[in-house]
Amino acid sequence: MIQGSVLSSDALEVVIKTEWPEVLSQARDIFSAGIPAFSHSNAVAHRRMVVEISRSQDPTRRNDCQFLVNGRLATFARYRDQLIDLLESTISDRLARSLGNYHLFHAGAVARNGRGILIPAASGAGKSTLVAALSLAGFEYFSDEVAVCDDDRWLYPFPKISSIRAGGWERLGSEFSWPSAAQTALEFGNGGHTYMRPMLLPERERLDGPGYTVDFIVLPSHHSGDTTDLKRIKKSSALTALVTQSLNLQLRGAMGFELIASLVDHAECYALHTGSLRRAAELLTELTSSEATKP
Repeated sequence: MIQGSVLSSDALEVVIKTEWPEVLSQARDIFSAGIPAFSHSNAVAHRRMVVEISRSQDPTRRNDCQFLVNGRLATFARYRDQLIDLLESTISDRLARSLGNYHLFHAGAVARNGRGILIPAASGAGKSTLVAALSLAGFEYFSDEVAVCDDDRWLYPFPKISSIRAGGWERLGSEFSWPSAAQTALEFGNGGHTYMRPMLLPERERLDGPGYTVDFIVLPSHHSGDTTDLKRIKKSSALTALVTQSLNLQLRGAMGFELIASLVDHAECYALHTGSLRRAAELLTELTSSEATKP
């Protein structure tokens, strides 16, 4: 078996052992943007995760591979159809849990002009596709599914490669210049995901300086047709969305609720109904450019 490091950060080191070199290469591609050095005051103790992927030893599952995490059998997977998606989700989940002293949202996150946008939504709402479109339109990419905030409302990157479903990839291709091969790490058939590299990551100097605050909370939805609109919503709706899409609220308790209330209080809250991704990007570009909306 070959072995290699996929990810190394203050919070987590991931090592993969596998008999398939392409699996190690693809896993490195997914996390090629790296993970920023989260401060030791907030990151939990450094952890190491060893993932072993090999052919199944179970004679009843000859077409499967077995997936071990730190020596324990986690699951089986169909090699061609499921393995990379499973590997990506396992690493992302473990990394998110290693950042337990930050507040984590199931949300996309981008920024423009130093102004952060939080996009909380359940799976299937189109947030990864929307975040990819915003990235193509010049927004700084923080994450397509895990937004990281500290208790002072600063937004931090979780910049793993974007995972876009087949339908979303087709929508992007129809409205934007098709992303080049250099921006596309992996593509799967049979209705699988396409992974797109982040276009524009936050500037290191900005993160080391005043940082980014969450100025806008946008609840996304997508539908067929060309109608795209951005409308203000009640803060209570944004509050409900952030509570519902919190990944570690149960662990953080009162501090988590206080942060959510503060985020909603200081941000402008909108619902974005997306027919056209390009028009959605234009609306959010106008929003982040408006002098009238600056705090």
